[in-house]
Amino acid sequence: MDVAQLVLDYLKALAWPLIVGFAVYHFREPIRDKISSLENAKTPLGEASFYRDVHSVEERAGEIAEQLAAKDEPASVNLNGGTPSVAGSSSSVSPPATMTPIAPESAWLASALGTVLEGYDLSSVRDLVQLDPNAAVIMSLRELEKLTKAVVVISDMEPLQRPLSLQPLLERLRGKLAAEYISIARDLARLRNRVAHGDEDVNASAALSFVHACEPLGEAITSLGQSMARHPSRAVAIQRALGVSQHPVLDPQGTDGSIQ
Repeated sequence: MDVAQLVLDYLKALAWPLIVGFAVYHFREPIRDKISSLENAKTPLGEASFYRDVHSVEERAGEIAEQLAAKDEPASVNLNGGTPSVAGSSSSVSPPATMTPIAPESAWLASALGTVLEGYDLSSVRDLVQLDPNAAVIMSLRELEKLTKAVVVISDMEPLQRPLSLQPLLERLRGKLAAEYISIARDLARLRNRVAHGDEDVNASAALSFVHACEPLGEAITSLGQSMARHPSRAVAIQRALGVSQHPVLDPQGTDGSIQ
């Protein structure tokens, strides 16, 4: 009797691990999904981590802008023919006295030029910061991609053959745009992807920090694009696309010809 009881106790002891193992194996997919959802849960700690990351990028972007400005402060084309202004600042464009209709085959160039002259304006995005912080983050980089695409078009003097995201676009400007800015753009794209893929749900403070981090890069790309448009190798073709013989924005006087 004692031996039979001992065997029964052993069977009971072995049964529970077998039952648990079978249950884990049988319900492995639901368990894996639940663990994944817990890992991606949007918590205050996760929001704090995103804010630290974006604030670090914002500080780096500001420092890079100051360092490059100390070496050779970039200036944008002044749209009214006066003293050059800081890249990215808003100015009103005085249209030329006479214009002819833009040829359809040149519309891509005129569109790119208009985007570059308009610059990196995030006023509408700032309005989104309080209403929808996630949308503000996504739109900030979308505007940056739009601007960079226009600068690449002006640089190559031909339309893009296929859509490109920000990083491949900036790679085509490597050597013309400071490498530090390309690194900042890579970090911004990673942060944007965390929001776009639903891994982060940012607050207004983090969204505003992201907008501020984008601005130095947007201003640098604007300044580069405007300098390219004024270069003698492009100015004549662009004036022809606009249907004008002269345009104050595209006056190549004062350019050193270093950006091609």
